[in-house]
Amino acid sequence: MLMENGGKKIKRISLYECGYCINNMKFILKGHKKEKIKFTALSVLIEHNKFGNILFDTGYSKLIYENGIISKIYNLCNKTYFKEEDLILNQIGDKHIDKIIISHSHPDHIGALKYFKDYELITSMEVFNNLEKPNIKNLVFKNMVPKELKKVRILKDHIKDNLLNKYFNEIYDVLGDGTILAIKLDGHSIGQIGIYVPEYKLFFVADASWGSRFNDEIENMKYIPKFIQDNNKEYIKNIRSIEKLKKENEEIKIIYSHEEVKEKVYE
Repeated sequence: MLMENGGKKIKRISLYECGYCINNMKFILKGHKKEKIKFTALSVLIEHNKFGNILFDTGYSKLIYENGIISKIYNLCNKTYFKEEDLILNQIGDKHIDKIIISHSHPDHIGALKYFKDYELITSMEVFNNLEKPNIKNLVFKNMVPKELKKVRILKDHIKDNLLNKYFNEIYDVLGDGTILAIKLDGHSIGQIGIYVPEYKLFFVADASWGSRFNDEIENMKYIPKFIQDNNKEYIKNIRSIEKLKKENEEIKIIYSHEEVKEKVYE
């Protein structure tokens, strides 16, 4: 009996833009002229034949405007654009989400988390701790965090003998079947994870970098954007590891959360 989708365990992967913000290259990297660029808030839907619908991050929601003075300051420094049709729930229609993997706890990644019900949350211990104790110092908006996180699974038990072990230290088998691997990508935010989907050779690296165009000049980052990083040394280290992985494995597609992508569906 043939398996659905030519033997693949994952039927489809869909990418959604759930709002965005605008920033200026002049204020990010030294030596750049004024150039406004768009940073998308990416949410990824993975339709798994066995484990159901799995979401990687949730993008923005209207809650980005509803956190009092904190929201005003955030939007002053990081002008955000969000319409109700951008909400991930409105884009995926009536699909029930069974699991949500959170890369890290910043507002453009957990913005819609509060709107989902009856799901299993999967993330690293560090990210879960940030959700448990929201703190603006860690750029976690309290109004975005559900009052109660009922089903939570913390990633643990590293796997070895994997292609990615050459480049990264902590790798986890999220579902236990090898279809989704979580990779610890510290630097931008403590405990941040990306996910690799071997069947499609797609590596979603979250905010390990703000986009490929920044990587060659990452050491020229100005003080304020550098200050935003939780650990700038680890940030640069992981960017170099991603670039090395890409160079040595051209078949793997690297997808950054804030870089616009042309291809939205893989199946």
